[in-house]
Amino acid sequence: MSEVGSESADGRRRAKAPLIIGVGASAGAMDSIERFFSRLALNSDQAIVLVLQRREAFDDGRLREMLQRPEGSRLSEIQDGAMIEGGTIYLCPVDRIATIQGGRLAIRGAAQAPGERATIDSFLVSLAEERAEEAIGVVLAGTGGDGTLGVETLKDHGGLAIAERVAGDHVDQLADSNHAAAIADYVLPPDQIPEHIQIYARHLRRLEERQGFEVPPARVADNKENNPNALVRPEHVERLESELLTTRERLQATIEELESTNEALKSSNEEYQALNEELATVNGELAHRVKELARATSDLKNFFEGTQIATVFLDNDLKVMNFTPAITQVLHLVETDVGRPIAQIKARIPIEELYDDVRRVLRTLASAERELSAPDSGTRYVVRILPYRSIGNFIAGVVITFIDVTAITRAEERQRLLLAELQHRVRNTLGVIRSIARRSAETSSSVDEYAAHLDGRLNAFARTQALVIRDPEGGVDLEYLVIEELLGYNAREGEQLRVSGPQVRFQSKAAETFALALHELATNALKYGALSQPSGRIEISWRIDEAVNPPRLVFDWRERNGPSVAPPPRKGFGTELLERTLAFEFKGQTMMMFNAGGLHCTIIIPLSRRTIHTPVLDS
Repeated sequence: MSEVGSESADGRRRAKAPLIIGVGASAGAMDSIERFFSRLALNSDQAIVLVLQRREAFDDGRLREMLQRPEGSRLSEIQDGAMIEGGTIYLCPVDRIATIQGGRLAIRGAAQAPGERATIDSFLVSLAEERAEEAIGVVLAGTGGDGTLGVETLKDHGGLAIAERVAGDHVDQLADSNHAAAIADYVLPPDQIPEHIQIYARHLRRLEERQGFEVPPARVADNKENNPNALVRPEHVERLESELLTTRERLQATIEELESTNEALKSSNEEYQALNEELATVNGELAHRVKELARATSDLKNFFEGTQIATVFLDNDLKVMNFTPAITQVLHLVETDVGRPIAQIKARIPIEELYDDVRRVLRTLASAERELSAPDSGTRYVVRILPYRSIGNFIAGVVITFIDVTAITRAEERQRLLLAELQHRVRNTLGVIRSIARRSAETSSSVDEYAAHLDGRLNAFARTQALVIRDPEGGVDLEYLVIEELLGYNAREGEQLRVSGPQVRFQSKAAETFALALHELATNALKYGALSQPSGRIEISWRIDEAVNPPRLVFDWRERNGPSVAPPPRKGFGTELLERTLAFEFKGQTMMMFNAGGLHCTIIIPLSRRTIHTPVLDS
């Protein structure tokens, strides 16, 4: 481990309140936490408050092992009303919201459910309001929108906000998101964040030590990809001061020289002075004109070499006057071709189609535009022809530009395909929703029952759509379908729920139907089955039966320790969906046994490419 920063604080600094660094992280970011703390050297005038989403999901032993520091810093649970001490890492307790008030830590019970508490936002907002520019906030990956408000408040109060950069994220993509990384001062990998914390801490110490010259934490524009908001280093400020002092001394010396020269000129005779003044004026004007001409020539040369637009200049006889380097993508031109007729130049496009347009532009002085395609590569160009006006404002030829629009054309074609696909999917979705609404109405005895059934089934359908959208081409994982459905009913995995089986991914359309079947089984378990009692359990498993041809997916739903169940007096929407819809959609078979300990349902589905994405089936 390489430590970043060094402990350098005098007695006056130790007497002050420590610099507080608020760190927000989630249970899915253990690797980010480890990388961050492995590079951190915590000074005695600094304290860290680690706020964790769903701390109950962390391995407490591993977490504490990662947070132990070799330099002797302490690890402490937050106590309500405790003063913040330097050299300490504070942990927010489980199911608590931590804030800072009057230089002391405060905790309170979390009234919201996990995932809705804004644990990180609460602490960072209080830190920003308490310490202003002497506050540092770090938001690691995986926290979702929690932390965004805190980062915004830190920036409003002059503090430093840093977010973790996730591999694959682009600055343009982040700018359109609602995550903390979209507005943070820094977006960095976790192992680079400690270095910038120590740089900012040293910057704050320098500001306190300076007398009579305050320098706010300015930011300079840097490469947007690598470091969009880098802090101006104090060494840069000192260098600027030194350069300013040197410039002022040179300016003073120049002024003194001018005064001496003026005195010498005044002592000369009037004729010599007039002659010198006239010569100086002529020389100045001539130098100015030469400089302007050189700059114009340089600008034109750089423009020709730097522009990515293929351009050729032709005179009135259609001979080449000049061209940009990019024209070689369209015409086989070299420097020795200047003065040759364009008809003698080999082209990658049918340029002879442009001759009539060129003559019409020379005759009417109106611009012309058309599209041409390269027969070999299929590259499409928009060709624009404009009159070429000389310095004397007479027409000396034409300017022809070739703009490659191949990518735009292909994007438009793809957009039309995507729109057609979207319209097809919307029609299918509306058809499913209409079917659910109609069948729910037919099997409901009251408006309230109809509303409850319709709401639950539409929610199940919406969850499936969310899984489909995540990977439209990759199918929907069966395990995700089961977990997403049952966790919505607060079924605790490991206590009330046990799920096992090989990897199986449904095609999108098949996933929608099977998700509705899972919803009906889960709703029945909540109302009448195992989930209606605290001691109830549901065991869900599936396997691939390859002993038959074609192979079959055997899905088993078994409820235990629930109330005694009996066949329903009438077949509602759920029963018809399990017995008839699955048989129609999948050519499957459903068997339900109403046992004393709970429902036992077995669903058998023949594997086919229409229903199953994974495993891949042979022809």
